[in-house]
Amino acid sequence: MQLIVVDTETSGLEETDQVCELAFVTISTKKDKWQVTSAWSNLIKPSCPISIPARATHHISDDELEGAPSMTTLLLKRGLPEFGVTSVGGPLITDSIFCAHNAAFDRRMLVQSGIHPSLLPERTICTWRCALHLYPDSPGHSNQVLRYFLNVEPEPCDLPPHRALPDALVTATVLCRMLEVESAERLVELTSTPVLLSRVNFGQHRGKYWRDLDVGMLRWVLSRDFKEDEKYTARYWLNEKTGNG
Repeated sequence: MQLIVVDTETSGLEETDQVCELAFVTISTKKDKWQVTSAWSNLIKPSCPISIPARATHHISDDELEGAPSMTTLLLKRGLPEFGVTSVGGPLITDSIFCAHNAAFDRRMLVQSGIHPSLLPERTICTWRCALHLYPDSPGHSNQVLRYFLNVEPEPCDLPPHRALPDALVTATVLCRMLEVESAERLVELTSTPVLLSRVNFGQHRGKYWRDLDVGMLRWVLSRDFKEDEKYTARYWLNEKTGNG
């Protein structure tokens, strides 16, 4: 089994944006220990300009991308060998797992950039969602916060953040720490399991513990269009407070 950590830098966050830098870091077992075994990255020329907010994050300019391949050219020339894909015709049978920090975002951006969904492994580990389950007491769940909360260091450790390869290496290092306490299959399961959130992250109650919200507020959350994790948490504490658990 190989775990393929993916990180993208993009032209923006919208449905029309695309990847402008892509990195893959492969993790596999050596002597019964998960380790980084290979790393690759490349600039990608999107068919849309880079937005100012995106450039302010990763500092990649449109001029810098002039000589970079498009995603189509990359697929034709290189394929996606990390996933066993040798051509755009389809993937080989592999046991790879797609891994990323906020995996849904990176998967969406790859598809928006021209990679057919069938070329990406269905099994997914999202280190952000797993961290919400495994480290509820962490002061945050971004890559860099987890790096210091868990006291792990990628190698090399002096690369700048918010570029695809450095961020992928941080994700890979965090993932290796997770794999010391949970199996890869369990992390796949946690990725799709609703999270029992600790603190509220919206409105006037932001920063409060969910357990401290009153019954009326919990019922209000359940009646509105919140995400699955918020509704799962509200339902859990409502059941606890009303004796229906």
